[in-house]
Amino acid sequence: MESEFIALDKAGEEAEWLRNFLKDIPYWPKPVAPIPVVDLSGIEAEDRYKKVVDEIRETSEKYWGFFQLINHEVRPSVLEGMIGGTHKFH
Repeated sequence: MESEFIALDKAGEEAEWLRNFLKDIPYWPKPVAPIPVVDLSGIEAEDRYKKVVDEIRETSEKYWGFFQLINHEVRPSVLEGMIGGTHKFH
C-alpha cells in the first residue's frame, strides 16, 4: 500500500513538472495562407494588362499556381460546366 502512495506521489510530481514545462512553450497556431485574389477588371487597358500578367506570374510562383480570379466575365453556366466536368473524374 505504501508503494502505491509513493508511485502516486511521483506521478503527481511528474504531471506538475510536465504542466510547468508546457506552460513555457510558446504556442503559435499554424497560419493558413489565404487564397490570393487576382482582379481582372480593366484588363483591356495595356498598362493594366501588363500589371495583371505580372500579378498572375508572381502569384503562381509564390502559391504554386493557386489563386482566385475575379471580374473575369466568364458566364456562370460555363463555370458550372467546368465544375461538372471535374466531378466526372471523381
